[in-house]
Amino acid sequence: MSEAKAFLDRGWYLAFGGATTYTKKTKMDDMNELLAYVPDDRILLETDSPYLAPVPLRGEPNNPVNIKYTYEFIATRRNRTPAQLSKLVDKNIKDLFKI
Repeated sequence: MSEAKAFLDRGWYLAFGGATTYTKKTKMDDMNELLAYVPDDRILLETDSPYLAPVPLRGEPNNPVNIKYTYEFIATRRNRTPAQLSKLVDKNIKDLFKI
């Protein structure tokens, strides 16, 4: 958490990929805390393709279509729908890349 705070204090964004969905059970509370801690205007999601496919496809080759599982996982932990999270991440991408 201290690393996340340090990055956020520098104005950076934090991106989460498929590996987020298979955090070890002993570390899941920490992951949930981190996912709740990241401000709405600093969260991004990524595919990590062609590697690190999210659950339920872990161990298979990944492709960008599978990001829906990452959105579902993170949206649940942030008390949002995947559509709400997608809208938020889209805004962050536009802000970050000035598009």
